[in-house]
Amino acid sequence: PHTRSEGALPLRSRGQVIGALSVQSAKPAVFDDETVAVLQLMADQVAVALDNARLFTESRAAAEAARRAYGELSRRAWEELLRSRPSAGYQADALGITRLEDTSPQSWDETTQMAWQTGQLVKGEPTEAVGGYPLAIPVQVRGTVVGILDAVKPLEAGKWTQEELLQVQTLAEQVGIALDNARLYEDSRRRAGREQLITDITARVRSSMDIETIMQTAIRELGMALGTDRTFIQLVGLPAEAKENRDVQEVDG
Repeated sequence: PHTRSEGALPLRSRGQVIGALSVQSAKPAVFDDETVAVLQLMADQVAVALDNARLFTESRAAAEAARRAYGELSRRAWEELLRSRPSAGYQADALGITRLEDTSPQSWDETTQMAWQTGQLVKGEPTEAVGGYPLAIPVQVRGTVVGILDAVKPLEAGKWTQEELLQVQTLAEQVGIALDNARLYEDSRRRAGREQLITDITARVRSSMDIETIMQTAIRELGMALGTDRTFIQLVGLPAEAKENRDVQEVDG
C-alpha cells in the first residue's frame, strides 16, 4: 500500500521470457534509466540461473531414464543369454582350472545362495567340509546378478580382512564389466552376420527378373540359411473382399 514507484522487468533467457521481476519503492520516481539498466542486468542473470537449473534437472532426469532403460535391456539380454546356453562354471585349485558339471542354484551352498538372492557379499562360517573361511560375491551387470564368485580362505591364514574384501569386490565388478562387454561383442557379431546373410540372399534373389527363378532362389537360400528340412513359398491371389475394394478404387479413380 505504500508503493510510490514500481519497476517490472522480464526474466529473459535464451530469447524467451520465463517470468518477471517486480521492484517496488516507497519513494516516487526512483527508477531512472541507469537504475533500470542495472536491474535488467540482474534480472537477466537470475533468469539464466533459473533456466540452467531447469536444464540441469531435465538432463539429469533424461540420463536417469536412459540408464534405467538400458539397464532393463541389459537385464533382458542376459536372461535370454542364460536361457539359451547351459550354465557355465569353473573352479581353480592346486590342481588347476576345471569346469564344473553342475552349476545350478540347487547345488550351491547356503553362502552362495544367499549372495545370489540378496546381491550382496556374504561371508560364511568356517567348517571342516569347506576347510576355510567361505566368501561369496555376486557378479552383477547393471544391477542384475549374472554369476557368483566363490572363494575360500584357508583356516591358518585367518579371517578375511577389509582390504581383501575390497579387492575381491573390485575383481567381481571388473568380471561383470568384462562379461557384459563380451556379450555386447557377441550380439554385434551375430547382428552383423544376420545383416550380411540378408544382404547376400537379397542380392541373389534380385539377380533374376524371372518369377520362377526368384521363387526357387528364395526358397533355396532361406532353407540353407534357416537349416530347415522343408521350406515353402507360394503366390496366392487376393481375398474376394480385397479384390472388390481394389476394383472399386480403380473405378472411382
